[in-house]
Amino acid sequence: MYSGEFAEPRLLHSKGFIQLCVDKSATDSTGSFLSVGTDGDVWIWTGDELDEAEYYAKNIKGRTHCAIAWHGNDVYIGHTSADNQTGIQKSTVSRFQKDSLRMIAPITTFSLDLSSIDISKSGKFLAAGSIDHVLKIINLETGDVIRAEADGQIMCVSFNSKDEYLAVTATDGMLRVFDITFPKGELPEPVTIRICSRIVDIEPSNSKLQLCWDPSGDNLFVPALGCVKKFDKHSFEEITKFFIGSNSYEMFSVCCVSSCGTYLASSTMDGLICVWQISTGDLLTCSKYQINGQPKVICTMFWHRSLRDTLFFADTEEHICSLNKCTRKVTSNECNSTDLDLQCARNKATANFDDDENSQNLDSIKKSYGFDEEGHFRGIYDEGEKNSHIFTTAKPLTSYKPLVVPKAFVTGSTPEHRKQRYLVNLSLNFLKWNQYGTIISSYNGDDGRIEVSLILY
Repeated sequence: MYSGEFAEPRLLHSKGFIQLCVDKSATDSTGSFLSVGTDGDVWIWTGDELDEAEYYAKNIKGRTHCAIAWHGNDVYIGHTSADNQTGIQKSTVSRFQKDSLRMIAPITTFSLDLSSIDISKSGKFLAAGSIDHVLKIINLETGDVIRAEADGQIMCVSFNSKDEYLAVTATDGMLRVFDITFPKGELPEPVTIRICSRIVDIEPSNSKLQLCWDPSGDNLFVPALGCVKKFDKHSFEEITKFFIGSNSYEMFSVCCVSSCGTYLASSTMDGLICVWQISTGDLLTCSKYQINGQPKVICTMFWHRSLRDTLFFADTEEHICSLNKCTRKVTSNECNSTDLDLQCARNKATANFDDDENSQNLDSIKKSYGFDEEGHFRGIYDEGEKNSHIFTTAKPLTSYKPLVVPKAFVTGSTPEHRKQRYLVNLSLNFLKWNQYGTIISSYNGDDGRIEVSLILY
């Protein structure tokens, strides 16, 4: 499988979850983006290649919650604020001015830390979720707030581009899709779909279930076990799945769709970044993200809007990195296995035959590999050094025979398979038996001794 090219990772913020975000209004043409962690800083990045990108760090005078949304000149951040009169701290979503990061006004509060924030493309709606299981949808034009609760901590919130639906994932393993087109103050019951089993807590060792919509707002993509699932907004039935392989059990965590709507990228908990072509479902690249040989957990990712075929992402160990050349079309001549090490070993052991007759005769092929007509391996034999350039050894495989476990018997009796062996000595008693062996008690009447021995199979 073809792999993209990683840039040299750079350090940012502190260890733990980090969130990257771009302008949701799509009015920014510079390719700049924002990053936030839990250290109280918000970094404003330029839209250059990662090794040339510059950032401007702004501190908001409080602990940030790794939850941020950007729309035009406004930035919405989840943070801990303290009441000036009482000194009581509370989790708050506030609006900040983008360039100066000066707080304009608080929007809403929660009892515990914020976990996700999103703003609609029009800038009308703001959604915020918390680890206290509470979801709030705020109409920024009227100030109306709709409150809903889930059976788990809110993990991700995301509006579609047409201000029609809000998709939410939580640690109970459920996807909830809310219709936000209803009149003032009304919120119907959401469409609820199970995505995975319950997640214990929001932490780096667990999937973030960070979903995304395509630019048209018609299709929803959700990371799951072994695949990324695609849902249609009209019925919210599963349309298709994007796989690595038929036997893959990788847990996907973060996914994002390119601004052109052509490519889907998703990362696994083992640092594997996969890119598919959405229209065909073809897997284009699989790239293993490692630092010093160790895979890292990716916690946020987006497609760069001004750099061609480039992903920017951050891991939970304070690194930011980019991946480019990740949309190459895989041809039929390239291998399609995601296990790169195994495939490499296969390639080294593969023999290239130019004999047309052998390629068409199944018996000849079997014989050349050391098998008889029935498919039993008989060893590889040198026939006039015909294929000496292909095989260098002719050692037959060592067959393995599984352990034969004897049938059970009543304690104190002699098992059937031991009767002939101990028929001459009827003083032997089999006290205990299991799959590992037997414990035998023997009595010698001459000296009155009792011997206990363990016989292992």
